[in-house]
Amino acid sequence: MEALFPALLTYSFFAPLVLRIGMAVVFFAEARAQWKKERPHYIASTVSLVVGLFLFFGSLTQGAALAGLVYLAVVMAKKDPSSAFSGKIGLLLSAIVLLSLLLTGPGFPLFPSADKPY
Repeated sequence: MEALFPALLTYSFFAPLVLRIGMAVVFFAEARAQWKKERPHYIASTVSLVVGLFLFFGSLTQGAALAGLVYLAVVMAKKDPSSAFSGKIGLLLSAIVLLSLLLTGPGFPLFPSADKPY
């Protein structure tokens, strides 16, 4: 099947970057929500903050995606209503994006290095 806009396929390398940044923002919001609770969950907020940082900068993206999937499984098992992932749709979409990042890799780097100018 042919693409409707074949010229846009040259930018497909940027798609994982957009997914990474979007998931990082969601994990940052989750870390902030865990931190602002009446009884803060320091381990949960630290894990979500570290996963968000790794996704944002693109280092160890596949490991961060795997850790994020494990975190989502724990949140789903706990059924925490104050979590950013408490809704079924948000949880499912986040799991799909993280699975996509796990399978495709980091994509375009946020800060390209001098030895890899792509």
